Amino acid sequence: MRATPGGRDVSTNVYLKSKIEERTSQAAVIENLQRTAAEAKRDLTEDERKTFDSIVERLAFLDGEIKRLTDAEAGSAKFVEIYGAHAEAEAKAAAARDREHAAPPAPPEERASWGTRFVESEQFKAYSGHGSSQPYKIEGEFLEERADITTGIGTPPQYWSGPRDPALRVPLFDVVGVVPTTMGSVEYYYWQPETGMASEVAEGTLKPEAPIEGKLLAVPMSTYAWWKGITRQALDDVPMVRTIVDTQLRRGVVRKINAEAAVALAADTNIPTHGTGTSILLESLRVGLGMVDEAGYSANAVLLNALDWAALDMTILPVSRDGANVSTVFWGLRAVAVPQIPRGTAYVGDFAEGMTFFDRNQVSVMMTDSHGEYFLHNKLVLLAEARGKVVVSNAACLVKCAGTVPPANLTGVGPEGPPGPQGPQGPPGPGTASARK
Repeated sequence: MRATPGGRDVSTNVYLKSKIEERTSQAAVIENLQRTAAEAKRDLTEDERKTFDSIVERLAFLDGEIKRLTDAEAGSAKFVEIYGAHAEAEAKAAAARDREHAAPPAPPEERASWGTRFVESEQFKAYSGHGSSQPYKIEGEFLEERADITTGIGTPPQYWSGPRDPALRVPLFDVVGVVPTTMGSVEYYYWQPETGMASEVAEGTLKPEAPIEGKLLAVPMSTYAWWKGITRQALDDVPMVRTIVDTQLRRGVVRKINAEAAVALAADTNIPTHGTGTSILLESLRVGLGMVDEAGYSANAVLLNALDWAALDMTILPVSRDGANVSTVFWGLRAVAVPQIPRGTAYVGDFAEGMTFFDRNQVSVMMTDSHGEYFLHNKLVLLAEARGKVVVSNAACLVKCAGTVPPANLTGVGPEGPPGPQGPQGPPGPGTASARK
C-alpha cells in the first residue's frame, strides 16, 4: 500500500483510499477499451469514445483530488512530527520535575532568635550592668513580608453549554429500505406500477406476456458534507464545545438526506396519486392505503409535513375516546415527519420496498488543522460527511395523497360550564288581577 510523504499509510484514510481505488478502476476501463479496439483493428465506436472522454475527465478530477488529499496528509504528518517533538520535550521536563520532587528535602536553616543573637554579641559581653549597652544591629531579613493571597481573576466562571440538543434521530431510515454499498455508484432496477393480471388459458394456446416493466438505472453516490472552524483554545477551555458542534454537524447532514427523500418522491411521476387540493387529506390517506393494499403491498408508514400531522391529530381528538395518538391517527401506520414535504401532500405505502437508501458510509466527523492557514492561526476544522443516495425503487408500493386539513371541531370537548344568569321577569299572566280586592 502506498504511503503519503508524511509516512502515514493510505489505508488509514478511507476517503483517499476510495479515490485511489476509483482511479485504478477507471484507468482499467480505459485500458480495456483501447485493447478491445486494437484487437479488433478498428477505431473506438461512438459510445466507446463518449465513455473514454467521460472517464478521462473523471481521471483528471481524481488526480487533483488525490493530490489535494495527499498534500493534506503530508501537512498532518508534519504537524504530528512537530507535536511529537514538543510532547517529548514536555515529557522530559515533567520527568525532571518529578525527580526534583522525589529528592529528600533540604534540612531547614537553623536561625537563632533575636534574644540569643544579642546575648552572644560583643555589645552585650562589654555591658557593665549599669545604664544601657551599645546598640546591636541584627544582620539579615528575619521578618518576611508576603503579598496578599489572591486568585488573580477571581472565582473561575461556571461554563454552561446552553439547552441540551435533541437526540439525533433518523426515523426515515427506520421505514425505508437501507442497502449498504462499498462502491461509488449503484445500478438497480426501477419497477413501474403493475397493470393487469394473469389470464386463464387453455393448454396448447399462446400465453400472454405480463406487462411488468423494469428499467435498469445507475446512480452515483452523493456526498453530504459541511464544516465548522473552531479555535484550539476554545476546545481546551470548554471541552464540551466539541460535542456540541459535532452533534449539530451530524444533524445537518441527516436533515439534508431527509430533504433528498422528499425531492425523490416529488420527482417521480409514476407514483399513483389520489385527491386534489379540495379533498380532505385524512380521507385521501385512507383511500391511498386501500390503493396500496389493492396493489398487493402492505403499507408501513405515512410521510407528511409535521404541521399537517399535528392538525390531523387535532381532528381526531374530538371523536376519539382516548385522544390523539399514533395508533388512532393513521390506522396503526408509523407517521414520519419530513419538513420538506409541502403542506397538503402526504405519501402512504410500503416504504421498505418503495424507497431505498444506498448507504456508502455513515455520518462521520473528522477534525484537522490542514485547512488554509488554520495551523498558523491555531485553529481546527470539524468536517461532517456522509455518502449515499435515496431513490424511489418501486413506485407501485406508494401513493401520493393530496388534500386539506379542516380545522378541528372541539365543540363539547371541554367540561360543562356553570348556568348562565337568570333572565328578566316576564309580565303577569291572565287572572292575576281578579285576585286583587
